[in-house]
Amino acid sequence: PCGKVIVPPRAELDAQLDVLADRGRANGAKVEFWDADQLRDLIPEARTASGRALWSPNTTVVKPISVIRRLRQDLANRGVKVLQSQHNFTARPEEQRLTLSDNTHLSYGHLFNCTGLQADRVAQVFGVGDQYTLLPFKGLYWQLKKSCPFQPQTNLYPVPDLNVPFLGVHFTPSADTTPVVSIGPTATPAWGRENYNGLQAIEPLMALSNLRLLARQYLANRSGFRRYVHEQAFLALPPLLIQAAQELIPDIQPEHIELSQKVGIRSQLFNRQTELLEDDFLCLPGPSSTHVLNAISPAFTASFALADLIIDQALPTLNL
Repeated sequence: PCGKVIVPPRAELDAQLDVLADRGRANGAKVEFWDADQLRDLIPEARTASGRALWSPNTTVVKPISVIRRLRQDLANRGVKVLQSQHNFTARPEEQRLTLSDNTHLSYGHLFNCTGLQADRVAQVFGVGDQYTLLPFKGLYWQLKKSCPFQPQTNLYPVPDLNVPFLGVHFTPSADTTPVVSIGPTATPAWGRENYNGLQAIEPLMALSNLRLLARQYLANRSGFRRYVHEQAFLALPPLLIQAAQELIPDIQPEHIELSQKVGIRSQLFNRQTELLEDDFLCLPGPSSTHVLNAISPAFTASFALADLIIDQALPTLNL
């Protein structure tokens, strides 16, 4: 484990450390409060605005794609067949049957919809979650150059603002033999659900509709949404990203960073009835089905525990 240290970038966020510590201990995590001297012993360049930090010694960094590939191999060894890129399918929930684009018919006893960026669309085919729509947010990353005079060997995070469902800019060493330290992510509205790069997979009508929703959120300032816009929406601009990173490591400068190839899209759910972003996991039942609609951060970190919870909730309806 490389551990994680969490610091308040502003003194008024110090009380959030106690909230995080209580949550961590309630979930069996080992956490310790540190002072500024202990923080500097670990990361000499780091700062805490309040003189306190929260240390989690057992936090580990992994390569998600390696974990997914191993899981897929384990499933294949057990005779499970994985069908990818099944974009055009039809569902007959009353018959518990799917028909794929090549006219293959699949019957199921219980269907689990864990389709991430497409989860709301799939759920609505089953008559579930019509009040929800997905707002994709793109997370771009930068990284420290090899020539940068400091290379943190542990995760360095700001205390999150619990009013908005984004973690803020943080430093994360990779799981490589020679770690590369990523800085990010941004949280910028994406132009499509699969719009990972440039103009790839843009959805103009969806993007315009989402921008209107976000504009209404800003004007109404629901759940402090303006703070998100002011502090995170434009972090894709290097000067603003550097400014946010300097709250954690004041010595970082533009010449220390370069654009990373790492990119992700957050499948953030929006409730059209309440006009609020959903800030927790959301899992809804359907006809012989379960729909995971809002597996937001820390989705991968919590994925095994979340899977156990989802299955436990579905068990009463399964014919096992």
